[in-house]
Formats: sequence, C-alpha cells, structure tokens
Amino acid sequence: MQVIGAIVACAAAGYGIGSLVGLAVPLGLLGLFVGVFVGLALVYVRYRRI
Repeated sequence: MQVIGAIVACAAAGYGIGSLVGLAVPLGLLGLFVGVFVGLALVYVRYRRI
C-alpha cells in the first residue's frame, strides 16, 4: 500500500504543480515515476531490519 500511496501522491503533486506552469501531463508522469522510487524507498526503510 505504501508504494501505491506514494505513486498517487507524487503523481498528484506533479500534476498540480504542472498545471500551474502549463505542463500538467509531463510533470504528472514524472511524478508518477518518482513516486515508484519514493514508495520503494519507504518500503525499504520500513522493512530494513527483517
């Protein structure tokens, strides 16, 4: 769930910022891919001790 939440949050943030500057779709897609890495980093930090 953390990965999906991070993907959605980063994509929404990218789309929101992109809509302010007129680049909604490219920044939304960039946020989507950044969200994958952020989500994986969150999972790694959470389960690092296992």
